Amino acid sequence: MNSSKLELTALINIVLCKTETSACYLQECSACSTILPSTFLFEQFKANSINEDSDITWITWERNEKRTELQRHTTSIAAFLEKLDALWSKFLVHHFYTIEQREYIKKIKNESSEKGTAIIQLDFAQNFTLVSQSSVQSSYWSQKQATLFTVHIRMGSGHRNLVFISDYMHHTTELVYEAQKHIIEFLKKWYPNIKHVNYVSDGASAHFKNSKNMLNLTYHESDFGLKASWTFSSTSHGKGPVDGIGAAVKSRATRYLLSGTTHNAFLSPEEFFEYTKTANDHFVMKGDLEPNRPIETFYIKATDIQNALKRTLERRWLEIDKKSWIEGIQNKHQFDPVGIGKIICRQTSSSQTYKIFDLYRQHSPN
Repeated sequence: MNSSKLELTALINIVLCKTETSACYLQECSACSTILPSTFLFEQFKANSINEDSDITWITWERNEKRTELQRHTTSIAAFLEKLDALWSKFLVHHFYTIEQREYIKKIKNESSEKGTAIIQLDFAQNFTLVSQSSVQSSYWSQKQATLFTVHIRMGSGHRNLVFISDYMHHTTELVYEAQKHIIEFLKKWYPNIKHVNYVSDGASAHFKNSKNMLNLTYHESDFGLKASWTFSSTSHGKGPVDGIGAAVKSRATRYLLSGTTHNAFLSPEEFFEYTKTANDHFVMKGDLEPNRPIETFYIKATDIQNALKRTLERRWLEIDKKSWIEGIQNKHQFDPVGIGKIICRQTSSSQTYKIFDLYRQHSPN
């Protein structure tokens, strides 16, 4: 090879058909599904008089029992090519999902409007630790924290940023549900012509991509009075404006805490909320409908979440027959309700084929 660097996208263009289709990426194409990257790379090494027994160092992400970490390996070229071939199918599918979802999310954002669909991007930020400038050493082991749930709403050229602060320390579906209640109330108050919302998030199974949350989605119109869909980004590609919201809130609060004395300390998540709300009040901008802040701040009490869980969600979720939970949910990226407990699931948001799952019964292909 003339260069020691070969982009994976270039390798894809070499291995797959010139006119790529979804079948090529999903290894269903009769013309290219049996072609492996080692075929091309081996010939390139050979052309440059590099023996397949020569050592090569390569780095890859690997999952162990506790976490995913970068691992460095030094092996023969032959062993490296064998590993690359083994990972190739999985990589192609991931790359396909990434491209498809990125383009679809871009499309729906461009099509959003204050009289049509609002795009609501959601994510949990890392918990904020209520540090104190003059804390005693022993307090390090018992520091209080607050949960941050960040939201970016896109409506055509307009957008709004929201942050929810809570003393509920579980990043789970019930907190998402309670936040949705406040998000829709906010939209109905200030943007009454919105007809539909499309949530966008990563595929975290603990709080977003699970059958409980999708069952809640089928109740969305009944619970909140607006129709809703849910679009998921591909794995590890869910970054967006919400990450900046969480960073901005925590950065401002940390500067405030570390620039003062213990009198500046936040003794509870609610005090952190009050500071954040007041700080954003200083940057109010006049809007067409209301004076709006760079980041609108809300507080969700743990007791409110627990009440919603006991009064509504637990009973609702208990009705799901586990045999009817959405099969292969992690490989699906678009969810559109068609009735209570009934939802259309697509592999990608633009897929022509889909499955309809009745969470109280079985699914039917289409």
